[in-house]
Amino acid sequence: MIHKTDRVVITGCGGMLGEAVFDIFKDACQVRASDIDLNVPWLERLDVSVAKDVALYLEKVKPNYIVHLAALTDMEYCELHPEEAYATNTGGVQNVVEYAREHNIPLVYISTAGIFDGGKDEYTETDVPNPLSVYGKSKYGGELVAKTLPKSIVIRAGWMMGGGPKKDKKFINKIIKQLRAGSKELAIVNDKFGTPCHTYDLAQSIKYLLDNNEYGLYHGACEGGGSRADISRYLLECLGLDNQVKVKEVDSSYFAENYFAKRPRSEKLINIELKKVAPHLTRDWRICLKEYIDRFNWNLWDLNTSGMERSFYKNYFKIEKEHWLMVVRRMIVEDNLKSYSVKPPRETKVLDFGCGSGIFVDEIATLGYKAHGLDISEEAIKFGVLQGIKTWELLMRTKLIFLTILLMRSAPLMS
Repeated sequence: MIHKTDRVVITGCGGMLGEAVFDIFKDACQVRASDIDLNVPWLERLDVSVAKDVALYLEKVKPNYIVHLAALTDMEYCELHPEEAYATNTGGVQNVVEYAREHNIPLVYISTAGIFDGGKDEYTETDVPNPLSVYGKSKYGGELVAKTLPKSIVIRAGWMMGGGPKKDKKFINKIIKQLRAGSKELAIVNDKFGTPCHTYDLAQSIKYLLDNNEYGLYHGACEGGGSRADISRYLLECLGLDNQVKVKEVDSSYFAENYFAKRPRSEKLINIELKKVAPHLTRDWRICLKEYIDRFNWNLWDLNTSGMERSFYKNYFKIEKEHWLMVVRRMIVEDNLKSYSVKPPRETKVLDFGCGSGIFVDEIATLGYKAHGLDISEEAIKFGVLQGIKTWELLMRTKLIFLTILLMRSAPLMS
C-alpha cells in the first residue's frame, strides 16, 4: 500500500497519460514527476535515455516506487530515428530497472498493443508478441527488460484517449481538430482494429495494482473495441454531430504517405488478468469515450469559425468585460439612458448595434430595459451565451438589420 510519506517517481509525466497518473497520485504520496518537455510547473527535467542522469536523479530522490511512462510514441518519428527510439523505449527502461533492482522497489512499465502483428482478431496476455514497427519493437524490448524485475507490473495499453485539448496527441483529438477546422466529412480507415484505453482508468489501475502488490503482466485497455471508423462515428454521436458530419470510410493506403510505419491490422486487447483482480477498472470503451468527451470543453460550440479561433473570442470577452475603457463606456451609456429616457425602463426598447458577446445587452436587461443585441458575428454571440450571458434577445447577422429596425421603431439606438 502506498502511503503519504512514500516517494513515487513518475517518468514521462508531461504527456496525456502522465496528466491522469499525476492526478491520481498527487494526494496519495510524495510525487516527483519528470519529463523532457516541461509543459507544467510541477515537472522536473529528466531524459531517461541518459543513464548517468537517471542514476543521479534516482539516487537524489530515493523513490519507494517508480512509474515509468517515458517513451517516444510517434511511430513515424521512431521509424526515421531508430537509434533514438531504442535508446528511449528500451534503454530508458534499462536505466530505471537498474535502480529498482538494486533497491528492490516496485516498477510499473506501460507497454503497448503495438507489440502484436495483427494476425489475430484479438490478443490476451498469453499471446506471443511479434512487433512490426520500430516503435513496437523498441517498446517490446522495454517490456522484456521490465519483466526481469521480481516486483514489476507491465501494462499493455490500447489506443490512448486522455489529456484533453492541450495534451491529447492521439486519434480522438486529431479528429476533433478537423472538426474545429470546419470539416464536414472525415476520412477514417476501416481496416485497422483496436481497443481504446482511457488514461484515467489506466491511472487508477496503476495505483490499484501497486497498492495491492499485484505484480505481473496485464492488458489495460477498455472492454470491447472496433475499427477507427466505428470509434469516429461514436465520437460524433457523443459530440452531437452525427447528423452534421459524415464519416468516409477508407483503407490504410489513403494515409500511407503520412503514416508509413507498419501497423498491425488488429491491436484489440482482452483484459483477462486485470478483470481477475480489478473488474471495476475494465469498463466499456463507449462509456469511457463519452466520459472523456464530457470531461473537457473541446471548443466545438461552432464549426463555422469564419477563420477566427475561439481563443480570439475568449480574450475579447475578457477585455470587453473587465477593461476599464469598456466598463466606463457602459457606465456612460447607462447614465445617459437614465437621464434622457422619457419612458420607464420596462417600456423602453434598447438596441445595441455591434453587441459583440452581449455583455452590455445583458446589463441593460438587468436594469429592466427591453434590450436587444445585433452583431454580424454569430461566433461572438454564441461565445457570450456559453459564458453565461443571458439577454432578452440576441439578433445576429446583417440580413436581420432592417427587420429589427422595423420591429423596434421606438428604440433608442446605442452602439
